[in-house]
Amino acid sequence: MSDFVIHNDDPYIIYARTKMIGFIKVNYEDLVKTFGEPSKEIGVEWVVKWSDASVVRIFSQHIRMVNWWVHGIDQRCLNKLSDALGNRYQYFSENINNLDLKARYKFLRIPLNSKRK
Repeated sequence: MSDFVIHNDDPYIIYARTKMIGFIKVNYEDLVKTFGEPSKEIGVEWVVKWSDASVVRIFSQHIRMVNWWVHGIDQRCLNKLSDALGNRYQYFSENINNLDLKARYKFLRIPLNSKRK
């Protein structure tokens, strides 16, 4: 049993005090497998609340993305997200705008290999 609930189970999860904490490079299908169907009211998003009340919001403009924005209260939220996804994905805990142009291009343009182990 997981130690988190998502917006589909608790529509009253509040994420207003969250801030940008990083990015995750993962495909849509793996997010659905882990967190269920996303909310599609504004783009595509999952809001996840763990048993310790920490909240993370994963979102993008459309399902074809492999680079998702992550909002949370602090860096521990990225660790919880990593654990939930099985530590198989690439995370950036810094703002992508702070990356040099080559690193930014690499992050945004290289497709994710969905057959990772």
